[in-house]
Amino acid sequence: RDELSRLGLPAEQIEAYMQQWYYELKEIERPTWTTTQTISFAKKGTITRERAIRELEIIGYDKEHIDAYMGTVV
Repeated sequence: RDELSRLGLPAEQIEAYMQQWYYELKEIERPTWTTTQTISFAKKGTITRERAIRELEIIGYDKEHIDAYMGTVV
């Protein structure tokens, strides 16, 4: 932030950059499990069904595929 201020950028632009970079870093840092790991954890009860669904959404599955995978979890 200080470096951007020294460049004379407007405060609004600096804030926009900071938010964008924060979210980009947050996305990069978030590890995900594989589909197999997610389903296995859900079957063992290590994670809840809701958590498994969220993880599958993060991976990029649509509702139809999530429902099919979650149908294998008792």
